[in-house]
Amino acid sequence: EPVPDDGVYNPETEIMTYRSQYPLNQEVMKKIRRNELDKIRIAWSKGYEDYEIQQVDLLIRQAACLFGK
Repeated sequence: EPVPDDGVYNPETEIMTYRSQYPLNQEVMKKIRRNELDKIRIAWSKGYEDYEIQQVDLLIRQAACLFGK
């Protein structure tokens, strides 16, 4: 189950950083292993927002490392 994170604000960079973990089932992992994700949607308490992923092949490489090719 996801753990809430209040975030950490860096006044020098004016960046708010949140850390999160979310379990992924086998079906989702299969999709991640085959497709490059270019956006992720995060649901906040007052709606949602889409964010661009910077390293689109990161999850594919990590899944290959964990589960083999």
